[in-house]
Amino acid sequence: MNGKTVLVELNRCTGCHACEIACKMENDGNQYINVAKWGPEVLGGEMKTFYIPFMSGPSDDCRERLSSGLEIPCVSACPTIALRVAKFSNDAASDKAVLYKGGM
Repeated sequence: MNGKTVLVELNRCTGCHACEIACKMENDGNQYINVAKWGPEVLGGEMKTFYIPFMSGPSDDCRERLSSGLEIPCVSACPTIALRVAKFSNDAASDKAVLYKGGM
């Protein structure tokens, strides 16, 4: 089975919540992505805070957009390109190459 999914680059997310707002606006108040905050915490002698976008699942609207090759609101709203759409094939070696190369 081939499909598309949303990849999250955790080191790029700044916690701006633009993805949440775009999702909520597109889906009549329903929200399918949330940004969790982890920290602040001392790691390697530095104070760090991490923001972790996670999806509870794409809406039906976004599933249709993904299958049609259209952008989805959370991805296009992200100012740091922390979210992006990537193809997957359910072939572990092939999908791992996509993740490591950052390609689609």
